[in-house]
Amino acid sequence: MSRKRFRIEIFGRVQGVGFRQSTWNMAQKYQIAGWVRNSDDRHCVLVEAEGESEPLQQFLVWLRHGPASARVDRISHREIEIQGDRHFDIR
Repeated sequence: MSRKRFRIEIFGRVQGVGFRQSTWNMAQKYQIAGWVRNSDDRHCVLVEAEGESEPLQQFLVWLRHGPASARVDRISHREIEIQGDRHFDIR
C-alpha cells in the first residue's frame, strides 16, 4: 500500500455544525492522521489527512458530504508531502 497526504479545503455551511468533531470521528474510523481546523477567515474548514490510499479515498468521499447538519458546496484537495503524523487532531 502507498501512504499519501492531502491538503483539503471544504466550503459551504461547514462551521458551527459539528463538522470538525465529525471529521475527527471519521479519521478514527479510517485510521487517518493529520488535523482539522476552521480557516482563519472562517470561510471553510481545512484538513490535512494522511493515510493509506484506499482508506484516504474513502475519507475524501465522506468529506464531500460531511455530517448531516452540514452542506458541502465545494471541496478542493491536493497532494502534499507526507509528515508522518500518528494522530488526528482538532485544532
